[in-house]
Amino acid sequence: MPLTNASPFISAGDLITVMSYKTLNKGTKAKKGISPVIATVILVAVAVVIAAALAGFSSSLFGSYSQSSQITVRSVTAEVGDVLGDDLIVTMDIVNKGGAPETVTTVVVQNFGEAAAGDILVGLGAPIIPANGAAIVDATVTADAGKDLDPGQTVTMTVTTQSGQSYTISTVVQAP
Repeated sequence: MPLTNASPFISAGDLITVMSYKTLNKGTKAKKGISPVIATVILVAVAVVIAAALAGFSSSLFGSYSQSSQITVRSVTAEVGDVLGDDLIVTMDIVNKGGAPETVTTVVVQNFGEAAAGDILVGLGAPIIPANGAAIVDATVTADAGKDLDPGQTVTMTVTTQSGQSYTISTVVQAP
């Protein structure tokens, strides 16, 4: 019985043609796409960048709604309170961007004296800076024995809050 095209057998000539085609095209195979390892590295890098961007955005978004105080002293003035120069009147503009009110407990002027709780006022009340608000804080610093201040002198003061945070500020003493 002669072989036909429907035969399950391949002729010797056809076999050589198929093998030659595979051998010739082995080195010239066109690569399509990138390797799975490189694709995975790129996807992980993109995910890390997106996560970092979201973390930065959420921290700035929720930072103003935190349950702690976030105090910033915008400005400070200090002027001699009497002719003798043994009192210093300190006025501070303080902003609280946090979600909790804060209380100023002490104002210490280095090498001069300290204002304690009774000498620090916001308006006529307690020295409390409201949550997400601002206040003008006035403090009368009484000099230690033998200490005097003159207008034009630079003083460094430390403002301490009830939460234990300290803020150091320098200013020039003004005349009354």
